[in-house]
Amino acid sequence: MIPSSIVKCGGSLLDWPELPTALATWLDTISGPVAIIVGGGKVVDALRALHEIHQTGEESSHWRALRAMDITATVLCEKMPYTRPWKGVMPPWLSGTHSTACQRWVVQPSNWAEGLALSGMDTHLPRSWATSSDSLALQMAHSWKCTRLFLLKSATPTSASDWGANAKAHYVDSVFPNLVRSIETPPEIICINLRNWPVDATTI
Repeated sequence: MIPSSIVKCGGSLLDWPELPTALATWLDTISGPVAIIVGGGKVVDALRALHEIHQTGEESSHWRALRAMDITATVLCEKMPYTRPWKGVMPPWLSGTHSTACQRWVVQPSNWAEGLALSGMDTHLPRSWATSSDSLALQMAHSWKCTRLFLLKSATPTSASDWGANAKAHYVDSVFPNLVRSIETPPEIICINLRNWPVDATTI
């Protein structure tokens, strides 16, 4: 099996001008193919505010949030060297169409989730605000049989062993702990405070 990784780049990092440089530097320290999921940041926060004002449906808001993450993905991809966008359902490194020179892709998650739904292979994640890019990244890592999931954020996890405690502290979403427990062999999960890297890294 190809040793591959999912990297979740938190939306809280999007307001950091040094993000592209810091992320590229960090990516150079890991090996194997990498798929990057970018959080929605303030773009999704604006959608959440509209949802609260106008009481839009949870499921429709979920899909809008995924499409907003497509936007943040394209923004980061444009600023990242040696990365390519990816819209497919299957892992890009197994597509048979990529160049071996490209080992980094920024995923547009709405295409991935919609593709799974259309193919009958749903993500089985709640289509609501309870599901964030954290759980999407974990589900993708499991679906694509990745060996590692990196959570890159602007914070440090509260606990080095308890995902429930980390969810209560809003480090990950409320769906994440149960999703970890439901996976027989979850990927290795490494938490990085990218603003404080290389000092701040936790494996859970």
